[in-house]
Order: sequence, then structure tokens, then C-alpha cells
Amino acid sequence: MPTLRTSLQDLDRGHLAIVAELWGLSASAGLAAESLSQAMLKAGALEEMAESLSDRAIGALQSLQLQDGRMPLAEMNRRFGPLREMGAGKRDREKPWRHPASGLEELWYRGLVGRAFSDTPKGLEEFVFIPQDLLERLPTPAPAADFSLEPPERSPQWTRQTGSAAVDDATTLLAAFRLAPASAGRLAPEGRDRLARHLLHPDSLDLLLSVLRETGLMDPATLQPDPARTRKFLEAPRGAALGQLLQGWAGARAWNDLAQLEGLQAPKGRWPNEPLATRQVGLAPVLRLPPGRWWSLAGFLESLRRHQPGFLRPGGDFNSWFLQDAQSGDFLPGLEAWDRVEGALLTYLLTGPLHWLGAVDLGGEGRPGRISAIRLTPAARALIEPQTAPEIPEPRRRARLTADGRISIPRAAARALRYQISRFSRWIQLDRRQENFVYQITAASLRGGREAGLLPRHMLAVLQDVTGTGVPKSLEKAIRRWGERGQEAALSRLLVLRVTDARVLAELQSHPSTGRFLGEALGPDQVIVQESEWPALCGAALRRGILIDWPPEESEGLG
Repeated sequence: MPTLRTSLQDLDRGHLAIVAELWGLSASAGLAAESLSQAMLKAGALEEMAESLSDRAIGALQSLQLQDGRMPLAEMNRRFGPLREMGAGKRDREKPWRHPASGLEELWYRGLVGRAFSDTPKGLEEFVFIPQDLLERLPTPAPAADFSLEPPERSPQWTRQTGSAAVDDATTLLAAFRLAPASAGRLAPEGRDRLARHLLHPDSLDLLLSVLRETGLMDPATLQPDPARTRKFLEAPRGAALGQLLQGWAGARAWNDLAQLEGLQAPKGRWPNEPLATRQVGLAPVLRLPPGRWWSLAGFLESLRRHQPGFLRPGGDFNSWFLQDAQSGDFLPGLEAWDRVEGALLTYLLTGPLHWLGAVDLGGEGRPGRISAIRLTPAARALIEPQTAPEIPEPRRRARLTADGRISIPRAAARALRYQISRFSRWIQLDRRQENFVYQITAASLRGGREAGLLPRHMLAVLQDVTGTGVPKSLEKAIRRWGERGQEAALSRLLVLRVTDARVLAELQSHPSTGRFLGEALGPDQVIVQESEWPALCGAALRRGILIDWPPEESEGLG
């Protein structure tokens, strides 16, 4: 921070004279910043000045000390102001130093604080500061209670521990888009629903896709995985992979956490914040929480609202963002909207990204879902020290492969092998209770694997590795035979037409307009019809004067 001399050099001569007067110095001492600063720093001078300060000025000064000597001007004005803006002429007429309006104004005219602009993650911001040489001479105030250290009244009744599910979900997404790249980097609603069914944290889908793009694991345009980076991610220790995702989100510029808040909107969709800066300042108070202990979510928010409400806004100005209620369109200005904006954003960060990415456990009272407690995990350290990867045990478990081609792969199996399995198997389901990924080998899935460059011997080698017990002989034979001969059999859906009188079927068979839709006869009153040809048959028969009833599933739900 600037020295006292530097701070005084920014003041006009009239202001210097005011400082000299209030310090009990001669008028000549206030003519130059250098001589005035020397007089103010003489032994005993600062102590004498401190004794003359009002309680409100002492409170402002000590609060600055506890913030390493500086605080945004807007924050100081809100808590200890106002510091009235006035030119030299008005100042000299009204003499505000004789009757200061606030503790901050009292410090300002005594030269105990200065003002300067500084770059911050939120942009250029004006600060109030204690000059460095004065700061070093001030007695250390008693530390204030940390705003964040408010444990819940009792341990939560239920907990939702986070773990490293994000690593498994990222593996699932990389495998999905290795099979089928997206068009223009977008997912159709039906594709989104299908993908979400295979994720441990379905709500994290959009966030993970953004992180995978920004970390270079996926191509932004097609979401196609980068082969080299994907291989490195899949083979990395689980803790290192989780740290990579956490840091990818922490440094993401495209993902705007503020824009994810329900019930909030920006005029014309133009969000006023810079996403990375908002995330950085939002994480700062969270990461001050000691990990491993439960803290009250409501208490944490209320303490932050009380002590540092303007931490998120540029310059602490609550009118700097134009945000609206999504339902009514009403604007949400001022400190009264803190719960809807700052409080909601912090809650989202804690219960959304930080929980999904393994950094925060959740707990609560009563019905599950009502979150009242938070706990930082060791993984959160990766947000403070990027080189520190959380240590996560990795017991290697084997997959179970049955003779009918069904594969059940536990989360603890090697991720690289699951990634390979997914390339030539049909995705069946995620068994959330057992935390197993279930796949099925089919002729269609084998064709997909071959189109991706995998030969039958490659597929059998992967199956051998993931199970460790060998491939059932019958399944191995089927895959090798398929590789040599291709598909030898297929199922097709057929319908059976039944008539009450064999003469009706004979008439339908004899006329070319209807007979061409009929297949093999199963008797005098039954015949096979291809499902795809049923509508054409019904239409042709109706033109012949014969009304055929449609299958029940075709008529249900109409009208």
C-alpha cells in the first residue's frame, strides 16, 4: 500500500492544512506532504491522535486493519460513511472536519486514510486504505469473530456426501460424444434426457459439458473428445481427474453461474457480470471455511450479508447490476435484493457446482432435500492450491460379464476400460443403487464398434481386461463368428391379421391391391403382415369394401 507521504501528496494544500490543524501542528507543517508526514510519524503523535478519535472512527479504523488495511470505498461508505464528496470551495465554507458526518469522514480529514483505485477481479475499483507506515505503527486490534464460523445447532440428520461422481459422469459424457458427436455443439432435448439417465448427477450435465469444452477435453463445436487429452484424463488417478474438473470450472470464462439462478433474468439476456470474476469473488468467502466440519448454511449467508454484503458487486455498488424477477419482470436493485442475488448465488455455488464436483458435502434436517448444513471436503483444497490433487482411494473392481452379453461395470472399475466398452456395447442403464453401469452386446453395437475402428479381437481383449475372469466361451464364439460372417439373424416386428371368415382372407389374398401386403399364411383365417405395411393394407382393404380394425395401441389415446 502507499506510504503516508504518497497518500498526502494526492491532497490539495487546503486539505493538508486541515490535517495539520487536526494533528495540532503548525500551519507551516501542512504546506508540504513530506514535512507533514514526518511530523505525523513522530514517536507518540499517532498514539495521541488515536486517543482523540470517536468510537465510530475507531471502529472504522480497526475494521480496515482487520482487512489488511484496505476496503472498497463503497463498502466503507455503507458501513462507516458517508464520506461526503465536495470541492475545495464548498469544503472550506462548510468546514466538515469540525463536525464530521461519520467515522470515515473523521479518518479522512485527519489523514489517517487515503483513497486510490486498484484492479480487482471485478474490474477497476476505488479503495480506502491506511498508509503502510501508519498501518505498521497502529496497535493490533482484537480479531473479530470470523463471519463464516457459525456451526449448526446440531449435526445434520441426513447427509449427502459428494465423492468423485463428477469423474464418472465426465467419463460417461466423453464416451457418449465419442460415439455420436453433437451438431453445432448442441444437444436435442431427447438426447439430453437420454444422457441424463446415465449420470450420477443429472443436473450437472450442462456444467460438465462446459468444463470439458473449456479444458480442451472436447471440441467446442462438435463436442468430439480430444483423443490425447481424453486418454490422459481417463488414465489419471481419480483425485487428479477430480482436481482437473474443479479447476476447469473455477477458471471457466464461458460458464456463468449467475445465469443459472432460477427466478432471475437479465434484460434481453445480457448478463451484467463477468463470469470468472463473479465466481472468484463468490468462492473467496466459501474457501475461508475450515474443511471437515459442518457449518450452518443459513448462518453463513446471514453473517456474510451482515459483514460483507457488497463482496460481489463492482465497487460494492448495489445498483450496478440490472437484474429482474423472471416471473414479474420487476427489477431487483439495492441491498434488499441481497437474498435473491448474492444469497441465491452462494447457495447455488455450494449446493450445485461445488457439490457436483466433489468439494462440498450437504446435510439437513427433516425431509431430504431441505439443505441446512455444508461441509468442505479435502478436494476443495484444489481450488486454493491447484497443484494439490485430493487423494482418493481407488480399489479396482472387476466387471461382470454373462454369457448372454450383458456387462455390469462398477464405478470402481478402470475408467478407460469402461470408455472402451461403451464404444461397442448398447447402453442399458445406470444402476444408481448398486452404482453399476449396465451394457449389452448386440449385433448393432458390434457394428458401431467396427465403424469406430475396433476389430473383434480388440473387443475381446477389452472384455478380458475389464472382467479379469475371461470371456464366456459361447460369447467369444459369437463375437468371432460375427466378425467372420457378419449378421446371420435378425428379429423383426410382425403383425398377425385374423379374420372371422376364411373367405374374407381369400378375397384379400386374391386381389393385387391387398394381396401384395400379405405375408405367410398361418392358417385359413390368419396371415402375417409387416408392421410397416399395416396402414397401407387397411387403406387398400377399405377401398375394396372391407374394414380392418387397427391394432389397439394405434387407436388408444386418440380424440
